[in-house]
Amino acid sequence: MASAASYMCLPDAERIPEMGPAERATGKIVLDVPAKTGTLVYAPGFVDQAWEWKL
Repeated sequence: MASAASYMCLPDAERIPEMGPAERATGKIVLDVPAKTGTLVYAPGFVDQAWEWKL
């Protein structure tokens, strides 16, 4: 999920914090992927939700 390059792109205050059930947060994430087009789906196994971005 994280690379050294993507981790250093944002200061801690701008990152999305760790979250629990029913919590909401605002922040930024860095998507470090080789593709320039397509759809990126992030569906971590530890939560029952997913996020999707068009590239």
